[in-house]
Amino acid sequence: MVKNAEPANSQYTSGSTGTPKGVMISHANILSNMAVIAEASNADASTVFVSWLPVFHDIGFFGKVLLPIQHETRAQDLVTWAPAATARPPRQAACVPSCPAWSMFLF
Repeated sequence: MVKNAEPANSQYTSGSTGTPKGVMISHANILSNMAVIAEASNADASTVFVSWLPVFHDIGFFGKVLLPIQHETRAQDLVTWAPAATARPPRQAACVPSCPAWSMFLF
């Protein structure tokens, strides 16, 4: 049985404020992150999360793979960077952004 405190993955900081370093992310960290996103978005079976982040990015993986599995929702890639399409509020597409850049979608 996996324990909450055990490492689930490792990720490396960019080093923008110092030397890049590896950080261990626990199962509890990931579950807590997903719980906060689900609660903040009022996720239910009809929720569709949208994100431009690739699944090899930690938040892309958590938000587009693990979160939809855990909460039995769906996820959609934002596959375009066309300004008009990117700036369109996700609520128009009945989607909830699954990324930390909420301000991009608030007008």
